[in-house]
Amino acid sequence: MRGAADYDAISLKQVDGNTVKSTMLKAGKPVGTTTRTVSAHGKVLTLSTKGTDANGKPYDNVAVYDKQ
Repeated sequence: MRGAADYDAISLKQVDGNTVKSTMLKAGKPVGTTTRTVSAHGKVLTLSTKGTDANGKPYDNVAVYDKQ
């Protein structure tokens, strides 16, 4: 994968009809996870991400997107 300093591969797994979990890998080792969940009514997407950046600093982010 080009353009991502923190990881070089992503593995995806569908958890259920509304949720996908991804694992970011750098040189074959896990460096972070993201859980993407679409609400039951389909109008809200929530991304919860935890990991370690390219400098070894941990991060924990939550992003919520509302469909207009």
